[in-house]
Amino acid sequence: MSEDLKKLSLPIAIVTASLVLGLCVVFSAVMISRNIEKASSKLHQELLNEIKALQKTKDRGNRPEENFKPGEKIVEGVTAGSNPIMGNPAAPVLMVEFSDFKCPFSKKFYQQTFPQIDKEYIATGKVKFAYRDFPLGFHEFAKEAAIASRCAGKQNKFWQMFDSLSHSDQIDPGIIKNYAKELGLNMKTFDSCLTDNNIAAEVEKDLAESLKLGVRGTPAFFINGRFVEGARSFVTFKEIIEKELNNSDNKK
Repeated sequence: MSEDLKKLSLPIAIVTASLVLGLCVVFSAVMISRNIEKASSKLHQELLNEIKALQKTKDRGNRPEENFKPGEKIVEGVTAGSNPIMGNPAAPVLMVEFSDFKCPFSKKFYQQTFPQIDKEYIATGKVKFAYRDFPLGFHEFAKEAAIASRCAGKQNKFWQMFDSLSHSDQIDPGIIKNYAKELGLNMKTFDSCLTDNNIAAEVEKDLAESLKLGVRGTPAFFINGRFVEGARSFVTFKEIIEKELNNSDNKK
């Protein structure tokens, strides 16, 4: 195999795997670097190191996460982050999603699977749901959408903006502002928030933490720390949630 083909093999293999898993995946250092323009040089180096490690793993035929079945890998220290929580704060199961508003697989999850999870588990007080940001650098305006949802949250409309963005076929600054107007937000306050460096830093904090937790693409979920990668079926999530609910009952 030529050197050029070898260089191409990693992105092609990862993209192919991402389609199978239902995952918008980070597959090059160039794409990652676009996503962390304001991040520290230390974080930048950590990301590059992660890419090198990922490439070594792909050369052996598998990405690290593919060695685990959904929910089999347990990660400690996963929190809800700084965005609002959906559901009963006292629910025994915490479901955390790291995602990107422009990821088509994430949209598939919101449209086909999330309503079932909401109806059966969140609305009934069994699961609390938290959304955290992992805007991919090759998705134009993904970071702007993440910032916009947080700014809507400052006016107690986070989940309303979340719903608009997660179901939107297109996202750009004009569309984002139209959603803000439809939600009745104070536009002067909203516009000022969009350029607030502190809000952008919160998005970057989610990105940095997600990488430490092993997230490499969207959507990625942690159900009481149990890692689920990709837009899986409701049956897959149900099985893991029920297991955690049973564990919770046994501890009482």
